[in-house]
Amino acid sequence: MGSKFTFTCPNCSFSLGVWDEGGMAYIKDPKGKKHPIIHPGEMETIEFCARQYPEAAGMNQTELLAFAEKHIVIRLQGMCLDCAKLFTGEEGPTPKKCRSCKSPNTIWLSHIGGKRCPKCKQGHFPEEGRFSAIS
Repeated sequence: MGSKFTFTCPNCSFSLGVWDEGGMAYIKDPKGKKHPIIHPGEMETIEFCARQYPEAAGMNQTELLAFAEKHIVIRLQGMCLDCAKLFTGEEGPTPKKCRSCKSPNTIWLSHIGGKRCPKCKQGHFPEEGRFSAIS
């Protein structure tokens, strides 16, 4: 289960909801198409996509799951700390610059604690968010 935490700027009340698990998980099939991994039913989606790879032929379920991990990507939500533009991207380094204002000052929302508020530019988000939901 995932937990959602809300980070609120104490100066201007700008608020962001952040899931502790990051974002939506997908598995890529051999053609590069992303299939969402949704509970319940995630194991069926993972097996269906992984079995499409020729090298997965004959693998037992344990081997297949280990193989499938190499083809799973996580979509995360990030934000520009200069203009507050939200964006999504695949897990890994944040984009080198904001698509909106071209600033290099981007961050994944999972690392927003303690950062300066991009709206008012004066307050700072708390180090830890307030628990606000569970999935």
